[in-house]
Amino acid sequence: ISYYGESLPSFQLIDSRPNPLEGRPAHMIEYNFNDSNIGMAKSMELVTKGRTNTYNIIYTAEPTDYSTNFSNIQSMIYSIGITN
Repeated sequence: ISYYGESLPSFQLIDSRPNPLEGRPAHMIEYNFNDSNIGMAKSMELVTKGRTNTYNIIYTAEPTDYSTNFSNIQSMIYSIGITN
């Protein structure tokens, strides 16, 4: 999380918690930051590890669109199959 504070302008942590994915341990963080393309943005990042790979799934949107699209994004995330 300190990486985000150092690399993302106006980083503000909203939430950080375990969030299993496909029966694997995973961690989810939500945060706001100032994106150079869209201005203020809200992001969710989910990180999990397979046997040989680390998977980062990131959803970023303008804060006004974030909640509107989140349930669709969440369905897409949980439909992903991790094979290793």
